[in-house]
Amino acid sequence: MNQKTVTMDTGSALAALTATYPCQVVISTDTSGGFLQDTMYQRNAANNAWVAVEKKHDHSANTDSAGGLFSDILQANVSKYVALNVMSPHAADFNNTGTGGTTTDDFASANWRVKLDTSTTANNYRQADRGTGVKLDFGSKIMWQAKLEEQAVSTNIQSRMGVQMEAANSAQVPANKCVGFEFCDSNGVNYQVSSGDGTSRSVLNTGVAFAGVHSVKFLYTPTANVVGTIDATSVTKTSNLPNSGAVDMDKTARFGILTTNTVTKTLYVYAYHVVGLDSDTGWQ
Repeated sequence: MNQKTVTMDTGSALAALTATYPCQVVISTDTSGGFLQDTMYQRNAANNAWVAVEKKHDHSANTDSAGGLFSDILQANVSKYVALNVMSPHAADFNNTGTGGTTTDDFASANWRVKLDTSTTANNYRQADRGTGVKLDFGSKIMWQAKLEEQAVSTNIQSRMGVQMEAANSAQVPANKCVGFEFCDSNGVNYQVSSGDGTSRSVLNTGVAFAGVHSVKFLYTPTANVVGTIDATSVTKTSNLPNSGAVDMDKTARFGILTTNTVTKTLYVYAYHVVGLDSDTGWQ
């Protein structure tokens, strides 16, 4: 064995090596002796410890071992992403529209959420929308997630949430490009993954009931699919994807609910997060 040799052995055998030298390279064939299988290690310059070449780092220092500063990552990518991260929403932060009903902060009983309440007039709706001043790109991946709750009423409702989805009081518009979720009586009691390509619109049943508190998210990949996930249940939709174009700036995150009878319907928004790339000549 010399300094050009890469040693491959079990972790226990590597830990028992008596001849070691600075910058020596080894690869473990199993997980033992403090080594992980299929991981490369380098002997440190002091020749008193093994350092994983591929290791966990927290970007807390401007060093190779820490992975560089986190600010370096942000600075290098500041014009290469659009992110809307809202973990403590306020009603006043939304563009609120509707006929009757209310959209209010609901911070009682150890909660922090925004409440969309239709009131008891048939066809009342509440719509809460949040935009970004930079257009999101339908030609790139989009990750969208929200923590939502609909109270336990599963009939006489129409609700939508997502990117450029129609308002809750509107019919589907085939010419509208969109990705998100929707719920209505005609589709049963479950969340439906919904997408439109500008010509046609379709939905896919998630199998998870609309009522209750849920983690609601999708990962959209243009020309491939949209993976909709409710809690731990995922479904994959490949039809009628937007694939190109820019999202209207006022429709990055949309939430809406409508009642079709005289029973109040309520949608709570606890938090939401949207990440994608821009399609905006004003953001270079």
